[in-house]
Amino acid sequence: MKKVSSFAERLTEAIKLGGIRPIDLARLTGFNKGLISGYLKGTHGNTNPRNDKVFKMANALNVSEHWLMGYDVPMEPNKPQSDTSEFMELIKSQMDMLKSQQETIKSQQETIREFLINDKKTKRSLDTYNIHKA
Repeated sequence: MKKVSSFAERLTEAIKLGGIRPIDLARLTGFNKGLISGYLKGTHGNTNPRNDKVFKMANALNVSEHWLMGYDVPMEPNKPQSDTSEFMELIKSQMDMLKSQQETIKSQQETIREFLINDKKTKRSLDTYNIHKA
């Protein structure tokens, strides 16, 4: 990705487009107003904020984190698709498969128990360890 703007330029633009003031952004993010002011001016080491701070500001401004950092990407944040039917079908399929596997395991356990119970050599061991058919 290519940077096309500075963080300060993008932050200024996002604040204007969002119709809020820097003090509002400070309240929304929990940052002090001096920090926001420093980001807007791009001074005193405030040109590249930490990722956690970018994340909070991008969420508060409803913009993409990468866009806010100055990259040539769409301004809008990536939102999950509102149509979740495909995802729900996948979950249902996985749940059905797990249920089938559980039934197979129960059947295999029952077969093993029956074998052990019917095996005269292990009958005594089963009685010793109190292992009986469930």
